[in-house]
Amino acid sequence: MTTVNKRYPHEMKDNEINDLIKEYTNAIVDARGSPNAVLQFAPLIQLGQNGLQGRHTKKAAYLSIGVSVLSLLIAGSALFVSWTSSVSNTKWEENQLSLISELKMEAQFISPGLEKVVSENTKNIQASIKSSEKLLSLIEKLELKADNKPINPAK
Repeated sequence: MTTVNKRYPHEMKDNEINDLIKEYTNAIVDARGSPNAVLQFAPLIQLGQNGLQGRHTKKAAYLSIGVSVLSLLIAGSALFVSWTSSVSNTKWEENQLSLISELKMEAQFISPGLEKVVSENTKNIQASIKSSEKLLSLIEKLELKADNKPINPAK
């Protein structure tokens, strides 16, 4: 005769519960579906199956919570990386604007001096051109011979 274990189903392993469900099912079959056997073992079979289903549901819930926590960690990491990238980009932009401002100030400082230098160089070049033209004019007036001796040595 089949007996009920006092630990059934809460303090048993899954395979022990499955074995007892089979045993209770066989007891009903052996009793050829007698109403007493069905009334005695059907609730035990259902209790065992509910216990197994509850365990599987609990495992699925823990697994679901674990996946959710992992997803939150990954999302948090992505948010952190995005934030640090944004901060870095902002700092880089501020640095570039500062450098551009400095270059603009230097260019404004250099510009008047550069204009003065260009103006002086232009005057010097014009003066050099005039001097060169005068020198060429004097050379043409001297009328030198082929051996570079003047025609009139007295002059």
